[in-house]
Amino acid sequence: MRGLVRLSGGVGADWRRGRLLLGGRLGLRGARGWTDGESWSDLGGRIWLGGSVVGGPRLVLVGEAGRQGGQPSRWDRYRLGGQASNLHPDPGLDGRVSAAYLPLGAGEGEEFSRLRAVLGLGGVNLFGERLQAWTGSHRPDPIHAAGLEIESSMPAIPLAQLPATRLVLGVAHVFDEPLEGKWRGYLGLVYRP
Repeated sequence: MRGLVRLSGGVGADWRRGRLLLGGRLGLRGARGWTDGESWSDLGGRIWLGGSVVGGPRLVLVGEAGRQGGQPSRWDRYRLGGQASNLHPDPGLDGRVSAAYLPLGAGEGEEFSRLRAVLGLGGVNLFGERLQAWTGSHRPDPIHAAGLEIESSMPAIPLAQLPATRLVLGVAHVFDEPLEGKWRGYLGLVYRP
C-alpha cells in the first residue's frame, strides 16, 4: 500500500529587450509518503535559466536536486534513467530522474543531483548532462553524457480528437559507468490528452 501527500510551487520571470529573451524559473516541492507501513519524505528543487535570440539560438541551464528522509522503499528511491512518463513526470512522484539514454536504475539513492546545459536552434538541441544518485555519505562517481536531440511538437487538435504530442529522437555518448564509452540512441513520444 502506498500513499503520498505533495505540495509544490514555483516562481519565474522573463525579460525581453529587442530580439533578446532571458528567463528564469525556480520550483520547489515537498512530499510525505507511506509505503507498506514505512513513512518517508521527499524535498526537491529545480532552477532553470535560459536565454535566446528571437529566431536564433537558445541556451538553457537546468539544475535539479532532491533528498529523501525516513524509510523510502526501493521503489520510492530516486532512480536515474529511462524515458519521461506521462503519468509521473516529476521525480517526487515515482522516483524516476529521466535520462532516455540510460537504462532505468543506472543509479539509485535517497539523494540526486542533475546539471544540464542545452544549446538549441529550432528543433535541434545539443546537450551535456551530469547525473548522480547516492545514499548517505557514499557518493559514486557522477554519470556524464553529451548528445544531440531532434524534437518535434504538435499542439492538440480538439476537433480531430488528437492530443498534443512531442516526439524526440536522440543520440548520446555516455562517458562514465555503467555505459562508459557507449553511444545510445533513443526515441520518445510524449502525448498530453
